[in-house]
Amino acid sequence: MHGIFLLCFFSNHVHGQGDIQDDVRVFYGNEFTVSIAANTNGFGIGSRYAIRKDARTKYFYEFQASNIRHSKEIGIIADVGARLVYGKNNSTYSMAFLYGNQSEKFSKLDKGSVAIRYITFFGAVLGIEKPYYYVVDVNNRVYERFDASTTSKYGRAPFFVGFGEISLVPGLTTGASVNFEFSNKNKVIQALEFGVQVQVYLRKLEIMHEAQNNFIFPSFFVLYRFGKALTL
Repeated sequence: MHGIFLLCFFSNHVHGQGDIQDDVRVFYGNEFTVSIAANTNGFGIGSRYAIRKDARTKYFYEFQASNIRHSKEIGIIADVGARLVYGKNNSTYSMAFLYGNQSEKFSKLDKGSVAIRYITFFGAVLGIEKPYYYVVDVNNRVYERFDASTTSKYGRAPFFVGFGEISLVPGLTTGASVNFEFSNKNKVIQALEFGVQVQVYLRKLEIMHEAQNNFIFPSFFVLYRFGKALTL
């Protein structure tokens, strides 16, 4: 009788924990994901390849590309063409090459549950300054860099004007995030990630003409990550 009672008790206890997936969805292999991000300095995209270290830990390599906006940038309606930012020296972007660690604190065993992962990373970053040109004469395709005494709000030059004058500024970056993986499909990864990141460059990035420019760029970010788990 005692044995029957204990069997019934544990049977009811297990059923109360949630529906266990038929093919248990714990990713022990490597992962490849891509991401779309928004942060306090702009927007970005990225890709990450994570390599299994043990059942709960992975290390990864990641590439990020994003724009860097100055807090004083204000878009205005130009007389011709697209909107422009008056007083801007350069359109600025960053490319980051990262190494990091991913630690899974709460695994995803039940259908509809969420895996929670803690992430830290660091690496090299390359700032890209592309000169921002203004239209002087749209018919004759005459453009100029910003000059407070002469530049009008007539229009913004095409994006590719100034590519031959790009400047590169190296730097370092580090950050941390929390990843919430919620996909209910086997070997498919879907996640939201929230974190902080700091980029430090060897010199100030010359974004605006009169406003204070910086060489340190802290940011908060949120991103959507999607991809797949790879078979070992």
